[in-house]
Amino acid sequence: MIYLEFFSLLGVSTSCSSTFVGESQSMSCMGGGSRQPYPPAIIVKQQPLRKGHVLQMQRKQHANVMEVRCIIEANLSFNLLKTPCWRNMLEAFSTIGEKHSGVTYNYMRTKGLKNEVISLQAKLERVKGLWPKYGCSILTDGWVDVSHRQLVNVLVSSCYGTMFLKSIDCSHANTTPIVDSSWLAERISEAIREVGKENVVQVISDNASSCVRMGSLLESEFPNIVWTPCATHSLDLLLEDIGQLPWMKSIMLKANNIVRFFCKKRNARKFFSAHSNLAILRPSKTRFGVMYLVIQRLLKVWHPLEQTVVSDMWRSWSDCNKPDAMNVKNYILDPTTESSFQVVLTLMAPLYSVLRLTDREGSTIGLLYEFMRRSKDVLAKGVEENIPHKSK
Repeated sequence: MIYLEFFSLLGVSTSCSSTFVGESQSMSCMGGGSRQPYPPAIIVKQQPLRKGHVLQMQRKQHANVMEVRCIIEANLSFNLLKTPCWRNMLEAFSTIGEKHSGVTYNYMRTKGLKNEVISLQAKLERVKGLWPKYGCSILTDGWVDVSHRQLVNVLVSSCYGTMFLKSIDCSHANTTPIVDSSWLAERISEAIREVGKENVVQVISDNASSCVRMGSLLESEFPNIVWTPCATHSLDLLLEDIGQLPWMKSIMLKANNIVRFFCKKRNARKFFSAHSNLAILRPSKTRFGVMYLVIQRLLKVWHPLEQTVVSDMWRSWSDCNKPDAMNVKNYILDPTTESSFQVVLTLMAPLYSVLRLTDREGSTIGLLYEFMRRSKDVLAKGVEENIPHKSK
């Protein structure tokens, strides 16, 4: 009876017959049959907990706490949680079914890293094998690193994906801030021969003067390869030209003055934070397209801005009567300022949508032409409805 009570506490069924390990003889629970000197050895197998079980919920909560703590202590970006590789790793861990502490430091820096490099090279070889059939494009992207070195990344793009080829250090090309076009053309020419000149269809770069000259040199050296200006950079230049129009420039000046004032004045930001949970975005010096996001955010927080400049905190502020503060207050309280910002958003929205389309993986020239056609129609309608006659 003691064993029966023990097994019942474990949740093990005690049916009328139990089987000895290694024997086929059965013993009746109510007596009868040959009695054995030891109780039957019953193997208790742990059953998976059903969904919604209290213990299962506690385990999930503990796992979530450990995941959050790992990201915080390792100073990892929260965007890591949005990546497929993070989810794939957690799903792989959940299928093990037993305690697993992960890979060790030595395994990661030796065998694990080596195996991943081999796997990645195999994937890249499959992409390279399709270049002779479908062709590819050479992409160049110039940038400056934290050490203020001028670098040019060379990438190869095809219909099956884009891969990094190499990086060119232009900091020692010459002493001038602008890289010589002939020197850059020689470096890109080496990349074309590395990929295979018969596989390259075009070379894509931005519209800088050195890149335009580089494109001419490459087209003379490789007659079957054309130089194409970057669509994203071209659209960004188009937005910059629109921003230089007199009526648009005055609106942009108001937006910049408002943003810079609240970014520089700590007390002004403090007053604004008391009325809004959203922050004011800073404008970019290199990309005019960012001004679309800046004005979009200003319109979202326009009512909190109005509350800020008429609040008691603002009136009791010692700097509220200074010229810059008075100008910002007049801009915000002027009803035409908000309406002019709305006009800018209406006109810039089509081009900004195309700009985002071109600056992503998978965009094609046919898709770009179609969206540009639609943007021209929307832009023409917006100009006709929103811009005064003497401003056109």
